[in-house]
Amino acid sequence: MVISDLGKGKSDELLTTSLIRAKFGELLAEKAGLGSRKDEAFLMGMFSLIDVLLQRPLGEILNQLPLAQDLMDALLTGAGQMGDIFQLILAYEKGDWEKMTSITQKLKMNVTAVPDCYLKALAWTNKLRKGMK
Repeated sequence: MVISDLGKGKSDELLTTSLIRAKFGELLAEKAGLGSRKDEAFLMGMFSLIDVLLQRPLGEILNQLPLAQDLMDALLTGAGQMGDIFQLILAYEKGDWEKMTSITQKLKMNVTAVPDCYLKALAWTNKLRKGMK
């Protein structure tokens, strides 16, 4: 809801992409053995486009939020395991299958789990968006 309010006047697509990334990140974290951090992966996805929504530099925004340093690093530089999750999200969105495969190997994930997680994220987002209208 808060992200929706921030995005007033912005493209619905930005909010939708943020929601998809959030749920996708959560599901990928579970598959990568980072289930204890799935909520943080969700936040990472939600905040991944906050700079576009607020039209301010991402680093400036993140410094004002109570986020773990590795989440900030993940969003800003793609560093660490959470950064790997974020880079996997971006690679999948871009259809960069080589990079996606490389990251899933690094995370010791089955590459075939990624499309399933994405489809679940899409379904969840569509259901949520319908409930918001």
